[in-house]
Amino acid sequence: MVERAALIAFMWVLPLRAFEPRFVARANPRTANFAFDPSAPKEANELAVDSRPAKPNRNTRRTQNADGVFYVTEGCIGCGACGWMAPEVFGASGFKGFVHTQPDEAEKPGSTRRAVHAMATCPSGAIRTTEPVPQAKLILEQFPLPVDSEALPGVYHLGYHQHSALGATPYLVCFKPPSGSPSSTFNVMVDVPRYTRRLGDAIEQLGGLDLLVFTHANAAVGHEAWKQRFPELERVMHRMDLKAGSTLGAVEQVLEGNGPWVLETGENADDDASSVHPSRLRLIHTPGRSYGSLSVWCNPGVSSTDSVGSKGSSHSQACLLSGGHLGVTKNELDTFPAHNKAGRERQAASVRKLFDHKEVPPWTYLLPGFGSRRCFESEMNMATELEKAAVRCENDRRRLL
Repeated sequence: MVERAALIAFMWVLPLRAFEPRFVARANPRTANFAFDPSAPKEANELAVDSRPAKPNRNTRRTQNADGVFYVTEGCIGCGACGWMAPEVFGASGFKGFVHTQPDEAEKPGSTRRAVHAMATCPSGAIRTTEPVPQAKLILEQFPLPVDSEALPGVYHLGYHQHSALGATPYLVCFKPPSGSPSSTFNVMVDVPRYTRRLGDAIEQLGGLDLLVFTHANAAVGHEAWKQRFPELERVMHRMDLKAGSTLGAVEQVLEGNGPWVLETGENADDDASSVHPSRLRLIHTPGRSYGSLSVWCNPGVSSTDSVGSKGSSHSQACLLSGGHLGVTKNELDTFPAHNKAGRERQAASVRKLFDHKEVPPWTYLLPGFGSRRCFESEMNMATELEKAAVRCENDRRRLL
């Protein structure tokens, strides 16, 4: 009996000893730099543990901020929106933003207004002030912000970026009716901003919403609130980005295939679509960030009486709203390959599609979901930069997230 008990004990101890090195190798990384000394007093070991550098609280003011009213906290997610909205105030230090210079109306008129716009836009609420800013409510009522009144009449930046979309930029495109037409404007929202009653009222004053285009699934969060505010709104998305069991099952227009798709812009529904709509609004399938990623080509400055490719007014331009498919990082076109889900070769092909006139009419103004806007000198310059971006995408060997 004793021999049997000894054998059983040996069988229990042996596996534990065999796995002991594995437990040691997987020690808690937070305490890896702390050697516990059993012979030392208890207080000494507790002091050593407390001396480890603490993780910054998301509400902590970043040390890089310039002294003054405006500041950025550690809650910044690094979307970069503040850097292109108010470059005279905000910059980037490592991954996150900070205030490099406090707004000064004497030296840079309008800097306070742009800083407040950036504060409202911040998806994580990381831009804050030490005291109330005068006229802040009046400044917030300026949303939606015109992108470029001359080159892109009717195109607005909506602000109020969403954390769930990593801070992607939402836009509003208002198509003017034909001259002499009794119809009102036809408005298209591209990607979803945070819903606020103030922004909803401002959009209603511009004519409400007719279409809501999701460039990818992550940019669709919060669409229910806008549908509730504008019941006639029709949502548009590619089938490859629809997720089973999600709220996107109620999307009114589901796109199939490779496109491109020409959508109605609310004017002359009885006219031949091939002669009216191509000069107004097109959706292009640009798989990369997701399998159903979309880019939006539009020229709101033209009317149905203008020919395809016409610029309408003497200064208006066609633009491309690229969503998360193509952006600008450090003044260079970026395809964000680390976030690619559909394959880098496929995304490079999608980038080249954007300067193929068989797929996309001419354009020179880029409104990306991430990064600053870019107005190209010419179509040739645009095609050259897009080709460079496609090559960088193909050659990037960073691990996919």
